[in-house]
Amino acid sequence: SVIKEMAKQEALHLKALRRLDTVYIEPLVQTISPRWPQRPRESQLQDLLANMQVELHELIASHTHLSHAFQQFRLGAVEEHFRLPAIIESIKQILATRYCPYLVNMAEVRVAATGAAADLFSSLPGHDDEGELSFPALMAKPIQQMANYMQLVQRLVSVTAEGHSDYDELSSVRDSLVETCLMVDRLYGLEQAAARKRSKHQGSQLRRTQTY
Repeated sequence: SVIKEMAKQEALHLKALRRLDTVYIEPLVQTISPRWPQRPRESQLQDLLANMQVELHELIASHTHLSHAFQQFRLGAVEEHFRLPAIIESIKQILATRYCPYLVNMAEVRVAATGAAADLFSSLPGHDDEGELSFPALMAKPIQQMANYMQLVQRLVSVTAEGHSDYDELSSVRDSLVETCLMVDRLYGLEQAAARKRSKHQGSQLRRTQTY
């Protein structure tokens, strides 16, 4: 069923976020400080990674609650906050409040990974023997999850009978969810472009300083 698929995707997404934190972000945060103790640009990268980790922990907490809500719904819980429209509304709230700050930080970190700190990022492990995702792929997982949410919620509404008591509410929250996903995606695109521009400007300034 669609609900079963949504619960499965939520569990997989949560697993990916936890792996991103424990395998990549936390080791980077711990490594970068003693490696580059007094270089301003790397200090800025350290701040970016620390901010990203804070936002990632917020995402993990939010998706932990969401995964629990799906489990409770499938177990037949009757509380209002475990009804499907309430769960979909929770997804929309997570996207609006938690994904935006995470993606802003992610855009900066991804640009840094191809710039001055490329050597540090290139030393990270890639796909392991179990086929787990690499660091760049895991960082981008929330973007993929937004597409999954839109697709699955569209399917959920399409298989819900128009006479069902939840149909109108589900249709409304679906439209709101799609609008939120598109808004977050646009913000990420703008922030990514801005991060590249800032990085290029900083690189030019650094080269001029070295010339002098």
